[in-house]
Amino acid sequence: IELAADVLVEVLRMYPSFRYGNETLVQMMIPALSHLPFEQALRSDDEDVQRAYCRVITEMGESYMSLILFPRENQGMHRDAASQLVGWILRCSAIADHEIAGITLYFWYRMIAEMEQTEPYEWRQELIDTYTTHLLELIQLCLSHLMRYPTDVGEYADDMMEDLQRHRFYVEETVQDICRLLGGNIVLERVGSTLRDEVQKASGRHQADWQGIESCLACLAALHLFVPRDEAQVLPLCFHLIPQMPSNITPLR
Repeated sequence: IELAADVLVEVLRMYPSFRYGNETLVQMMIPALSHLPFEQALRSDDEDVQRAYCRVITEMGESYMSLILFPRENQGMHRDAASQLVGWILRCSAIADHEIAGITLYFWYRMIAEMEQTEPYEWRQELIDTYTTHLLELIQLCLSHLMRYPTDVGEYADDMMEDLQRHRFYVEETVQDICRLLGGNIVLERVGSTLRDEVQKASGRHQADWQGIESCLACLAALHLFVPRDEAQVLPLCFHLIPQMPSNITPLR
């Protein structure tokens, strides 16, 4: 399956949708790839299968970015199909293995960056409205999965810890990108709501479930430049939590 994924990724990479002359191949590839057993692959316990499908779907999104952002100006993909493809990539971002899920992060960076440069403003806002739900779900994934420390973090070797920190850095950049596109208020509201839920889950369980609280605080630290000066809901909660944190959990402190 790895060799098959390599071939598909290479074809997608060599024949992107924005390049003139690729229209016929793109129109053939979209329905062909849509029939891959993607749902079955996501339910698989085989990491090699998940990685292969994640690579193919993510590369499809990157190569067909012009169709995702400008479906009404291109043949081969309608708005619903473009939204479905973004939804597939979101599903890949939810894969339990954060190394595999991290394959999708560059797609999100490119998508947001190109949406920011879209003109005129009315079309850019239409795109933002179309994909806001996907981006808010991505924020939730960043909080609940992509940025969360594993329970056995104390057993990580130095090189594994470096890889984990690098991954978290890229996730924090993704959070910042979403803030820049949607605005700090809507992202802060989502982070604050999740933080309250995590605090409630952790209460009465001693030091259990600290990873959820830590990931929310890390997200808040990442988006601090986008926090309004008059914010009076989430930050007071954070300041209330700080003195209550257990001192023996270094990442949380």
